[in-house]
Amino acid sequence: MSEKPLPDREVRQIARSVSRYPIKAPPQIIPFSEIPEERLEFLWYPYICLGTLGLLDGDPGDGKSQLCVWLCARLSRGDKLPNGDRFQPANCFLFNFEDLPGAVIKKRLEANGADLRGFLSNRGNFSLRRKWSNGWTVK
Repeated sequence: MSEKPLPDREVRQIARSVSRYPIKAPPQIIPFSEIPEERLEFLWYPYICLGTLGLLDGDPGDGKSQLCVWLCARLSRGDKLPNGDRFQPANCFLFNFEDLPGAVIKKRLEANGADLRGFLSNRGNFSLRRKWSNGWTVK
């Protein structure tokens, strides 16, 4: 930080520049007493909830990627899960920033019998607000 204050002319210039950008709406803040109760639905009870964000964490070599690929391959085919539940074949989006998609992930998917048509993967820079040429939109 500068010890000297900015000249008035420079402060006005910064203020004019900032005022050109739209103001974002502040987040809504409500007390928990106003939040309705929700029921959890599971993909694989009690491990994976539907409609939530899950994080699979562990040391290198523990098999996190293998588990994800195995599970997604089963879902892509509509196979039974270990608890006996069966789902309609589903699409999967794999976020993986450690393994090479063509050298590692695709081979694991094929080895697990996945239906590759239902798999999407990140490529290069990824934005959560993007429309791909094939019509897929992620918001």
